[in-house]
Amino acid sequence: MRAGIENPDISRNRPFFGFNGSTALDDTLMLKHHPIPKNKPLLGARLQLLIFIVILAGLLISYNLASKGMGGGPIGAFPGMGEYLQFDSTQKEGVKATLSGFWAYDGPGTVSLPMRERIRLELKKNGIIWEVREYMLRLPSGDTTRFTHVMHSYILPYGIRRKHQTEIVCESRVLRQVLFMPDDTCYGQSQVDGVRSFKRGGANLTTESLCLVPYGDRPLRDFFPAGAIDFIDSIRLDACPRAMDFAVFAQKAVADDLKRMTVDTRRREDVRAIVDRYYGPIFRMAFPRENTAGKRQSANLSLSIDAGGEVVQARLSGFHLIIAQWETRLISSAKSWQFPKSNAAATVRCPVEW
Repeated sequence: MRAGIENPDISRNRPFFGFNGSTALDDTLMLKHHPIPKNKPLLGARLQLLIFIVILAGLLISYNLASKGMGGGPIGAFPGMGEYLQFDSTQKEGVKATLSGFWAYDGPGTVSLPMRERIRLELKKNGIIWEVREYMLRLPSGDTTRFTHVMHSYILPYGIRRKHQTEIVCESRVLRQVLFMPDDTCYGQSQVDGVRSFKRGGANLTTESLCLVPYGDRPLRDFFPAGAIDFIDSIRLDACPRAMDFAVFAQKAVADDLKRMTVDTRRREDVRAIVDRYYGPIFRMAFPRENTAGKRQSANLSLSIDAGGEVVQARLSGFHLIIAQWETRLISSAKSWQFPKSNAAATVRCPVEW
């Protein structure tokens, strides 16, 4: 691993897919250990035919991916395909060029957490994306913790929505991702297919409800945090132990912070304030409203909290859930919440919505 990025283009201009060619020494050793029989020309012909078939199949798959997208991928799984006006191959190349550039965001993010979010996104004209997201979260104790997410991905423009023709919908694939946390650095899940939308408004680029601005004339050597991109190619990292993202990290960080606190009396308003300020927004981040067809969800959540601050029981009442499995998700999330220790157990009802 290099200590920094002296030349940012070196690591970021590597091709998507490639192979490690063998050296002449490797070939010599291969011949010594596995000499090729000279009296079996039929075997050689069959091997050549097999190699030709494999190469031809690879070319067909690459052409199909470039021209038609990730067949059977996330776009194809969407209901209501009539909502989209699909791009032709020429338009797709033009869209990638339109979206390309060095984009930056520095702000509070899209949820009401006490945090700052910093995004650096390089989108190349061929659709390749290098992206670094830094989250700085202020904990209930007043301490600050940091989470950094580095992604190498690419997009294939698909089309625009008929009703919102400024919104460009793309198929996306995360090739590699690395997560940096105070006590761990690990690989996230790779080869993840999804859908990503963009809007161009004036000089700016909007994605995931965040407005990114051009990075401008500032030195590109300062665009990404020093050394962050290099970790994408590191062979010394282990896989993350489970599905990990900022929402998972933030909930655990808040729970660990509160677990170290003690209060004399567990007041209902204090519990509700913690849910409103931390756990509610984190849940909304993990399960955004887009997953409920844009419909607002609401419920009364009853939490039984023991003297140690752990939630021993969570129940919903008076809820209006558009998707039934959300009840299971919210209860499961609530059971992992932690509150300060107190001298007695308590049951508190908290209205939640997202």
